[in-house]
Amino acid sequence: AAASKQAAAAAKVQAAQRSKTSRREVSLAGQVASAKLDVIGGTPLRRSSASSTDHLSSMEFSDSGEADAATVSLMQLGHEANKFGDYEAARLNFCAASERCDSSAAKISAANMSFKLGDFETALAEYDSLLNRKDLSAERRSLVTKRKESARRAIESEAEDKYLQSKTAGAPGG
Repeated sequence: AAASKQAAAAAKVQAAQRSKTSRREVSLAGQVASAKLDVIGGTPLRRSSASSTDHLSSMEFSDSGEADAATVSLMQLGHEANKFGDYEAARLNFCAASERCDSSAAKISAANMSFKLGDFETALAEYDSLLNRKDLSAERRSLVTKRKESARRAIESEAEDKYLQSKTAGAPGG
């Protein structure tokens, strides 16, 4: 049953990539993944600017072995959604990929989407969890450490902003 769901999901992903519709929802074992694709003649357009996560290719699953086609498709959908600013859909795809294949690349991407969504507490917790992995490469460990620090600073900045707003709200004439 699971194999037939995976095959059906892979077929839907391929259909979404070939179709001329701009938005397609793909269901995989109860998970809903959304991707916005700009399509001309059935070929997704690629943006020329590289994102900061391009080096974390959807094909990099060296932490825990090879990923199946559905997992790779979920990662690709996540990257496409991220490119178009749909961080919620991107996070859903990366989390679904992470559940299928215990990949640090998928987990890093999911944490990055939490950060982009402004959920700095979740991002910080996810980065902490990643740093506890013994199989995290030195390059990824360095990247995650930097992003964890960014999340920590964002949390501190939010707290400071709230404090200043509360002081301004209580001030005469404010």
